[in-house]
Amino acid sequence: SALGKSGPKVKPNGEADGQQVEIPVPPNID
Repeated sequence: SALGKSGPKVKPNGEADGQQVEIPVPPNID
């Protein structure tokens, strides 16, 4: 939420809980 990311933990390398995402920080995943 601090960086506008809610839900799964998004790592700096663009990984969310071990799952690769297209963008490092999703616009608003709720």
